[in-house]
Amino acid sequence: MKMNRFKALAALLLALMLCLSACGGSAKGTGSYAAASSSASYAAPMLTAPQEAAAAFDAEEVDYKTANSITQGESIDAPLAESDRKIVYTGSMDLQTKEFDDALAAITDLIREAGGYVSSQEITGRSLTYRGNYYERRASLTVRVPAAKFEGLMAGVAGVCNVTDRSVWTDDISERYYDAEVHLSTLRLQEERLLDILSKAEKLEDVITLEQALSEVRYEIESLTAQLRRMDDRVDYSTLTLSLQEVVEYSEIETPPATFGEKVAEAAKRSVRSIRDFFEDLILWIIEDLPVALLWLVLIAAVLWVIVRVLRFVFRKSGVKGPKKPLFGRKKKDAPPADDNTPAPPQA
Repeated sequence: MKMNRFKALAALLLALMLCLSACGGSAKGTGSYAAASSSASYAAPMLTAPQEAAAAFDAEEVDYKTANSITQGESIDAPLAESDRKIVYTGSMDLQTKEFDDALAAITDLIREAGGYVSSQEITGRSLTYRGNYYERRASLTVRVPAAKFEGLMAGVAGVCNVTDRSVWTDDISERYYDAEVHLSTLRLQEERLLDILSKAEKLEDVITLEQALSEVRYEIESLTAQLRRMDDRVDYSTLTLSLQEVVEYSEIETPPATFGEKVAEAAKRSVRSIRDFFEDLILWIIEDLPVALLWLVLIAAVLWVIVRVLRFVFRKSGVKGPKKPLFGRKKKDAPPADDNTPAPPQA
């Protein structure tokens, strides 16, 4: 009986020792985990502020294409809608008019009605009737007009003047624009992170490094903001260059010949036109410039005659013999020597 009690007591002590051993191991593991956590929490602040900034940027790298698609509200591979495209329109027109002042005033009114403005203007010449001379006037205007009114303004100007040339160029800057927008968003995110890390920095060298990085980021932000503003201005306001010329008659706008026969006929017309223009210019020169040329010749001859007379008078007064040969005219030939056999002339 006592033996059974002893066995029971031994089994109970063995079970108690096993339980205490398990509890000790569990406590020991818990203690090591706490120590590790404490060590980790202690080691984290030991990183410098620039290292934290680099780690933060590497941990959350921004994908430009994904950000662009999120900005546009579309999938990455989906093309841009026509309304979302950034297109720059630029045009030029060569114009002719017989009423220069009226045409220029009408163009100015059309620009104002379209909501545009003249960024530069230059006028040369005087007038077709200035003191009886032909001084044609020319005007060169650079116009900025809202893109929605660009075509309407060109049509209105064409209704006022004779158009000799018209050109329009387009430039799609959508890719550059949205790339700049995404880059700007990334830079602003970097600016926020740098400011947050700067507020927690304690070392002076870390503060200086962060302020330099922040200055560079802010410079890039200002540069991209200005670039986007310029692109918005080019998209919102189209540029139109107008060249206005005052003429007596409008130039004929002819379509180029297509067949060989038409080319030959056109060449013959140009030849006849060139001959006509040559004789017209010759007659005009004879009427306008020849009298002036003759007058100059007369004046030059008179001046030379006066100079010769003065020189002869000076030579005569000074006793210096002038040139043996006369300045003007031919010298008379000497009489042939008299022959001895020639009979003497009869004496009276």
